[in-house]
Amino acid sequence: MSDLSRTIEALLFLSPQPVSLPDLVEATEATEGQVAEAIELLREDLAEGRRGVVLREVSGGFALASD
Repeated sequence: MSDLSRTIEALLFLSPQPVSLPDLVEATEATEGQVAEAIELLREDLAEGRRGVVLREVSGGFALASD
């Protein structure tokens, strides 16, 4: 997992609401492409059945949820 993926995971963990891609770009000061790539890495790492937490797209943003 990349450092950016770890940062995004932490931001999602701390947020009570789904976080949009533009908000993640702003918070991480990365490009939209870099954030999208990091989200895909995080999605693979948190794939259903692999861990107790999964990454979901909800209400136009991203959120962590229990599996």
